[in-house]
Amino acid sequence: MNNPKNAPRSSLRFRESGRGPAVLLVHGWMVSGRVWDRLPPLLEDFRLVRPDLPGTGATPPAGRRTLDDLVADLAVFCDAQNLQGAHLVGHSMGGQLAALLATRLPGRFATLTLMNPVPVQGLDFPAELQPLFRGCGGDRDGIERIVDMSCLSLDAAGRGLLIEDALNTAPDAISTAFDAFRLGDANASLERVTLPATVIATDDPFLPPAFLQAAVVDRLPHARLIHLRGPGHYPQFEAPGETAALLREIFA
Repeated sequence: MNNPKNAPRSSLRFRESGRGPAVLLVHGWMVSGRVWDRLPPLLEDFRLVRPDLPGTGATPPAGRRTLDDLVADLAVFCDAQNLQGAHLVGHSMGGQLAALLATRLPGRFATLTLMNPVPVQGLDFPAELQPLFRGCGGDRDGIERIVDMSCLSLDAAGRGLLIEDALNTAPDAISTAFDAFRLGDANASLERVTLPATVIATDDPFLPPAFLQAAVVDRLPHARLIHLRGPGHYPQFEAPGETAALLREIFA
């Protein structure tokens, strides 16, 4: 889709489907906007906008991108696509970015939904796993290992799609984004996020509900936690029907 007339130009490529209220879906680390591909058939009455961050999907790499750079990329994209009053949804590192975007653009969004989000202040990631996660770009065995340890109810087709998407992500984008989300933004404050916020937690091995309650929900002024039992880190791929139903409830 072309940018609206007189709107700023964004370098982010994107997919769009459906008609109705706009929803901006921000993907996380290692994958692209394709991580949302199982939701459009279940949410056809919403305009789902799914950008690819630099170095993922169809968007070319743009050098080393900090969290602040990525949030700025998304802010320009929102203007380019006239996303005013949209529902904002972020997954994993995309949840971290979505929370920061909500602080940068107060009053822009209708709701905020964070699915298994990385906290804005960063994540005390296990030291023994850091080399694997930082260096998995282009490494099928490493990516397969990460997907398998992150997911609890992923079918074979979904597993294959996630792995191929990760293999298509630029290795530098993977390594720099890993360090960016792990270190976070120690100066970020979520006190200005006054819109209704929901954190969807699953049985994620890395981001369990109790941790997300303390690290994310309790830091947002108007937030609640919903525990979706069963799936691991990628509920939109592992349990798309249940995820879509929860999003409908939130948007309503």
